[in-house]
Amino acid sequence: MKAEALPRQIVCGLACQVSEADGRIRLAETDRHTTRQAIDLASRANLGSSSGHSQTSVVFVHVVDWLTERAAQDGPDIVEAVRSELAPDLDEISAHAAEREVSIRHEMKLGRPWRELLKVADSENADVIVISPRRQRQSLGSRIFRGQTATRILKESTCPVWVVEPECGPPRRILSLLDLSPVSEMVVTAARALGGLYGAELYGLCCLDYPSDISLHRLPKAREAMQAYHREVRTDALAKLEQLTAGETKWKLLLGEDWVGRLAPRVIDEKKIDLVVMGGVSKPRLAGALLGTTAQRLLDHVAVSTWVVRPERQGPPPHRDD
Repeated sequence: MKAEALPRQIVCGLACQVSEADGRIRLAETDRHTTRQAIDLASRANLGSSSGHSQTSVVFVHVVDWLTERAAQDGPDIVEAVRSELAPDLDEISAHAAEREVSIRHEMKLGRPWRELLKVADSENADVIVISPRRQRQSLGSRIFRGQTATRILKESTCPVWVVEPECGPPRRILSLLDLSPVSEMVVTAARALGGLYGAELYGLCCLDYPSDISLHRLPKAREAMQAYHREVRTDALAKLEQLTAGETKWKLLLGEDWVGRLAPRVIDEKKIDLVVMGGVSKPRLAGALLGTTAQRLLDHVAVSTWVVRPERQGPPPHRDD
C-alpha cells in the first residue's frame, strides 16, 4: 500500500457528560470506543508506513458545550474544572496510546462541538476527523436550529470524516458506494487503503440510472428496446467499475437498480458490512445530495460505521458560522 494514502494527522472529537451515578464529569461511553478506534487506526498506519515517512498522531478534542451565561463569563475556569474531572479518562487514553506507540495530544475547548472540532481540524491540516454518531433524540425545531454534531461536521468538513458506530470494531468487510463520478476514484483509494490496513474484504455497490427509459416507452417495440438498453447500461457500468477497482486487491462488485438509500442498508445487512466508504459529493449540480440522503439515512437507521471522503480542498479553510 502506498504510504501517501495513509492518514498522518487524525483529529478525534470527544464529548463529556455528567454521570447519573456519581455526578462526575466523564467521557461519553460511545467515545471510549471511538478513542480506541482512532488509536488503532494510527497504530496500523504507523506499522504500514515505510521508513522515512512521518508517524501518524492523534489530537483528541474535548469540547465543553455548556453555552450558558456563566460559561461565557467563566469559560477558562470551567474548562480547567472539566479537565481536572476528566483526568482519569485522559490518563486512560494516554496509557492506551502509549501501549500502541501512538503519539497523542489533548485539546480542551469551550463552544459548539462541531465548530471547535472543525477549527482544530483546519489548523492541524487533518487527514481525517473521527467522531461518534450521537443518535440522541431531538425535536424537529432543535434539529433544524442546531443540527446534530455528526451531521454538521459531515456537511462542512474539508477532510474525510469517520463516524464510528459503537457496535463496530475494526472493519472486516468494507462497502464502497460508487456512482462512477470523479469522487468515486477517491472512494476507491480510501477503501483500498483501509482494506490494506485492516485486511478487510472490499465490496463495491453501484446503483444504476436509466435516463432514457421515458423516451424508449414511445418506440413500437418498447419492451425489447428497454431490455437492450438496460443490458447496455449494466455492461458499461460493470466495465467502468472493473477499471476503477483494477489492481492487486480483489473487489466484489454489485450492481443495483434501486435508490442507494434503500439498497445500501439491505446490502450492509446481507454482507455483514461494518464500514461504508462514500463520497461527500454526488453528481454534478447535486453537491451535497448524497450527504443529505444516503449518509444521514445510514447514520440514523443502520448500525454501521461510515467513512466519508471529500474532494480535494481548494483555497483557505471555510469561515465557520452558525
